[in-house]
Amino acid sequence: MTQRRLLLIFPSKWVDFSPTLLNTISYFRDHGYSISLVFIGDDEYSSSAVEGHVDVIRLHHRGFLTSSLRRILGGSLWKLLRLTWAARRLRKRLAPHVVIGYDAIGYIAARSVSREAIFFSLEVSRIRYLNRLVRALNVKTLLVQTQARADYIDICADRIFLVQNSPRRYLKNISIDRRPKSWVLIGGTSPVNGIDSCISALRLGDEDHSLTIKPILDSSSQEVSDLLIANSDLLESHRLSFYFEYMDEPELLSFLASFSIGFCVYDPRYYDVNDFNMASSPAGKIFSYLAAGVPVVSTSIIGLERIFELGAGVAVADASAEGLLRAARQIEGDYDAYAQAALRAAAESCFDTAMDDVFVSIT
Repeated sequence: MTQRRLLLIFPSKWVDFSPTLLNTISYFRDHGYSISLVFIGDDEYSSSAVEGHVDVIRLHHRGFLTSSLRRILGGSLWKLLRLTWAARRLRKRLAPHVVIGYDAIGYIAARSVSREAIFFSLEVSRIRYLNRLVRALNVKTLLVQTQARADYIDICADRIFLVQNSPRRYLKNISIDRRPKSWVLIGGTSPVNGIDSCISALRLGDEDHSLTIKPILDSSSQEVSDLLIANSDLLESHRLSFYFEYMDEPELLSFLASFSIGFCVYDPRYYDVNDFNMASSPAGKIFSYLAAGVPVVSTSIIGLERIFELGAGVAVADASAEGLLRAARQIEGDYDAYAQAALRAAAESCFDTAMDDVFVSIT
């Protein structure tokens, strides 16, 4: 029997830091598929999390001709043409049974391979011509994180599946080694990610409150270096710490399970509040916290109200340090109830549960 092949078209360099992409790959590998991944990115951007498991086709964007075309066409149009050209060349050689294109650019390129290509929406595009192109292609299958996002992009797909930016599995029990008043923040370290507010909340908190930051960037980056210098007193007192090692999903969940509260903060002072992509961002960090049974303190995110309805955390109106500390103390005041609700929320949003329905529809 011929092994079925999956082709993934990903219009970004951040392969190792896209949980949804990595989970899609591992899910289909577990179901016996061979997988090819096409993405744009030069050698300084790692794809080590998938190399050895999939056929990686990296499209470089260095060189005089490439740089010139990017300047002339603009980044989005250049990506679209580059991926579409590559996808069409691969169509006969790979003969994929299933094709998934991520976001508008990836999907349009995927349609050059198959009319049945799946549109997996991770980011809401604000580029009008891309949105018009996607609508004109009559999407058969749309995968999107929340109903709010599905309503916003307004695509009349034949089939719509809600697949959250969440881990494939979740812990069934709360870790007995969890430290009280231990906070954790994973992800970006720029001001928009609320890192300054989280550290300020730590300074306002009790002496036995601690915060561990697991950034995407390594310790050599300027952003992280500035944070280390500015908060040397907290580092010396061991109330603040950084952890830089890359972890796969099982390792990450075990790591997170030792903390009591996870932060997910988008500071509206640093982004356009009318940007629906930001306002509805289904941050993977939230679902990683929940999968580890860790309640969340988060700024309000459109489409994720269910998490807070279940009592799995506290939503704050803004990114002020005072608001974050109040929310953390609210959780600490009834901790067991919030932690058990986190596991219930994780079960509802599990990646595999949602993808099982998608898999049935394409096989």
